[in-house]
Formats: sequence, structure tokens, C-alpha cells
Amino acid sequence: MRLDLQTLRYFVSVITEGSIAAAAKKQNISPSAISKRLSDAEAMLGVTLFERTARGLEPTTPALTVLRHATRILQDVRMIEDDILDYTRGGMGNIRVASTMSAVCLHLPDALRSFSERYPRVGFQIDELNSAEIINSVRDQKHDVGFAFHSGRDDDLEFIPFVTDQLAVVMPSGHVLAARAELRFDEVLAYDLVGLRPGSDLSRRLETEASRLNATLRVRTRISSFDAALQLVGAGLGVSIMPLGYIGLLGQPDRFRAVALRDDWAARQIWMTLPRRGYISEPTRLFVEATRERFAGKGLPRSPGPA
Repeated sequence: MRLDLQTLRYFVSVITEGSIAAAAKKQNISPSAISKRLSDAEAMLGVTLFERTARGLEPTTPALTVLRHATRILQDVRMIEDDILDYTRGGMGNIRVASTMSAVCLHLPDALRSFSERYPRVGFQIDELNSAEIINSVRDQKHDVGFAFHSGRDDDLEFIPFVTDQLAVVMPSGHVLAARAELRFDEVLAYDLVGLRPGSDLSRRLETEASRLNATLRVRTRISSFDAALQLVGAGLGVSIMPLGYIGLLGQPDRFRAVALRDDWAARQIWMTLPRRGYISEPTRLFVEATRERFAGKGLPRSPGPA
């Protein structure tokens, strides 16, 4: 025989309740069944666990050692049970998110904050990728959910409108274009540009649109983040194109001016994507539902398709 969890529960209950009869009533089992368990445990351990006295059963020194370990073991088991129950209800776990830079900087923080207030024990692993990488990663189940700029047509994935990301031209407040209410992309092509790294969603979009106009981007400097791009804009190295909302986060209206691009493609739809088939964890399902509910109506009113 080996000590099992039920024997440990009966053993702890006898000490806690003070007698076998009281423990049997508490555990809803016959006193003889508990006595048999304790006798078997004593035989297996080779020690006496209880001494009978005028006051009833008294735990021996070995019994107190067993009690210390048994209490910790039973607490650990309860924690396992609680955590697994919490996980199956979506209360804890880890969600792997693949996202574009724009979503990470502007839109995801609000979604994560709102969800984390309701489910504080759910963690997130967030990886910044371009849209093609995001879609492939979610399809291959390397990430649980993605936030990408184009949906495509894919029988394996579901695409849910998330938010619209409006692009703007960012420049020093004293720039010649700063007084404009809006700009067309072709008007920006005459100026030096601070761009993002090659292969990013924004770089690819700008290169595609310039090619459609039979023009070449005057990219003077490339950098890896919006924040770094702004610093270079402030240093006079050119203008930059980035999400309009990002400027509002900086709180420097006197230093920079952001003018919205009026081109249709400059209002970019971000899609939340997840697998149509296969296993979706309960935390992921709850996150998708909460995000869809919170951001309902903030996406462009159109059906999924190439963007």
C-alpha cells in the first residue's frame, strides 16, 4: 500500500476534528473505514500515528511530521484543482498574440487593459510581425490570435473587423504643409521621407501606392519604430507617414503637426484573425469575444477580402 490523497485527507481530518467518529461524520464515511485506512498507513510507515488517552486520540511525533507534509500536499492539490477550474472557465492561462506595430502601439493596449481587469490571471505573449507573417503564424497555430491589415481569403481562418487605422503625414509644426487640413499621397512624394524598416506593412503599402503613381519614394532614413521616426522628423530629416492616433499619445502638439491622408487606402482596416478549426483555448475565446464586443462598430463596414 502507498499513501494516497484520500488517506491523507482522512488523517488530517482526524487530527482536526479530534476523533475518528467526528472525522467520519465530516467526511461522510464510516468510522471503521477511516480506522482501516489509518491502520494500513501505520503498517506501511512502520510507526504509530495516534496514542489513545483519556482525552481521546493524541497524534504522535511521527504523526505531526506526516501532518506537516500532508497539509502542504492537500493545499497544493486544491490549488491545482482551483487553477484548472479557473483555466477551463477562462480565468487564467496564456494567450499568444501576433500583431502589427500599429495595433500594438495604439489599439491593443486598450483591449488588453479591459480584458485584464476582468481576468487578471491571464497572461499575454505579444509578437510584432507583418500581416503576412501574422496570418501564416495563426494558420500554423504558433499564435492563438492575430491582428493584421489584410484578411485575404482563407478557409482555415476567420477574420473579424477590429478597428480602422487612419494614416497621416507627420511633420514639424513649422513645415510648409503644416497648415493643410488634409493631404493626398501624391503631394507628399516631393518631400524626403522618414520610413519604417523594409518589409513592414506600412513600408510595403507606401511602396505599392507610389508604384501605382509611377513614382519613387524619397526615403532618406529608415527606422524601426514610430517613436524613433518622430525623433528624426523633429530633427528635420523629413516627414513621416504613420497612424494619426499615434501623435495624440505624445502630448507634443506644439512640436509636431499631423495631417490626415485623404486617399481611400489610408484608412486601413485591422482584422482580428483566429483559426476556424482546431482547438481554441477558453482564455483565447473569451478574449476574442470581449474584444469583438468592446470594438464593435469601430471597423470599416465591409466584408472580409484582400485589403
